[in-house]
Amino acid sequence: MDAFYKDLYVVYFRKWLFNQQNKTCIVYNDPQDQDTVILEKKNCFCKITFNLDSIIEFTIINKKTNKAEFYLHFQMQNLNHACKLFYEMLENMSQITNIPTKKILLTCSGGLTTGYFVEKLNTTAQLLELNYTIQAISLERLGQVSQEHDLILLAPQVSYQCALLKEKYKNKQIIKIPATIFARYDAYKLIELIKDTLENPE
Repeated sequence: MDAFYKDLYVVYFRKWLFNQQNKTCIVYNDPQDQDTVILEKKNCFCKITFNLDSIIEFTIINKKTNKAEFYLHFQMQNLNHACKLFYEMLENMSQITNIPTKKILLTCSGGLTTGYFVEKLNTTAQLLELNYTIQAISLERLGQVSQEHDLILLAPQVSYQCALLKEKYKNKQIIKIPATIFARYDAYKLIELIKDTLENPE
């Protein structure tokens, strides 16, 4: 195909993008890059970058994590092909939701001994792209912060308090950490247990 037509299609496509603005989506030129158009929605935005040789890039960025969740580049062949890829990208934008962070407490007798385990748990949750924040706290301080959290985990040392705590905090999910998981600092197994508990409440 003659390069002239490719360049012309790119110009038309860029103008066409601005017709996609609606109640849930705004479109504007990137003030920091004249070769990029931004398509912005509530939870994410897409950088549509126009490069040499009629190559176009789509990059979807999640606003909350500031991470790229979709990347595609292609060379302009015709407007029909470009629009098809655009609509597929738009569908991916619609699927991005910012799930609220789940706050989790790991409770033991002192709170200090679980610090290393909590660090492993937070790292594992991040690697698995789970929106969890896990904190260690002593049993005696539980009442000061428990209302802010979605799940309370009891270390084996304090698991005998489970029934009493469930009675005291009736609106909270409280589970015992199996000794085999806690003693091995098995972060992956505990994250699985947390995920199952949050997704299947009692």
